[in-house]
Amino acid sequence: IKVTFISRDGKKTIVEGNHGDTLLDLAQKNNNPFAVLVMVLMALPFANTRDRQSGIGKKVFFGIMLGLSFHLGNRLFGHIGLLNAWPPFLSAVIPTIGFLALTTWMMGKKLKN
Repeated sequence: IKVTFISRDGKKTIVEGNHGDTLLDLAQKNNNPFAVLVMVLMALPFANTRDRQSGIGKKVFFGIMLGLSFHLGNRLFGHIGLLNAWPPFLSAVIPTIGFLALTTWMMGKKLKN
C-alpha cells in the first residue's frame, strides 16, 4: 500500500508497506465529520422533552455515557481492526454506522411517543 501525505508547506511524505496504524489514523480523521454528525443526531432524542416530570439528570447522564461509549467504541474497533488486519476504512466506519443505526432507532422510538 502506498499513501502520499502532503503537508501545508508542500513537503511530500510517502508511506509504503503495511503501516496499518497510519492508515487507520487517516481513515478515522476522514470519518470524523460523519462521526460528529452522528453524535449531534444522537443528542436529539435527549433534547426534545415536553413533560416536566422527566428526570433531566438521568437524561444528561445517559447522554454522556452514550457519548463516551461512542468514543471508546471508535477507539476499540480501531485497535481490534489492527489486530485482525481488517481494512482501516472498515475499522473506522463500522462504529459510526452502528451508532447511526442506534440513533435512528432511538429517534423512531421518540417520534412514536
